[in-house]
Amino acid sequence: MAALDDHRVSAHLDELARATGRMPSVNQIEWSPALYDAEELRAHRERGVTLEGYSPLKTTNLRDRRLVAIAESHGVTTAQVVIRWHLEHEIVAIPKSTHPERIAENWDVFGFELSAEEIAELDDLGPAARRD
Repeated sequence: MAALDDHRVSAHLDELARATGRMPSVNQIEWSPALYDAEELRAHRERGVTLEGYSPLKTTNLRDRRLVAIAESHGVTTAQVVIRWHLEHEIVAIPKSTHPERIAENWDVFGFELSAEEIAELDDLGPAARRD
């Protein structure tokens, strides 16, 4: 397996595996649609490492017009769409809240699914954010 550029998280996984002889099962990194990197996700999967994303709501503009439109079409909040996007990508999401109603809302993401087009639109928030 070819090592990636040193700035990539997956390069650190390779370094860890070389040093310990073991690849971790899970890697917790900051992750959201705004930080989406298809190559990094692919690299984790190739290594058999589950990506666990923290701060998915903090790093996402929950007022982005595309996100709002998707949420409205499903009758859910933008935060629920972001969490569902993680699930659609098979990424473990760790949203943080101290408000009981938001915690319950964050859990209530199993009653809808995102279409392939909606997922792609949210995926594009990452590359779009880096181009601006």
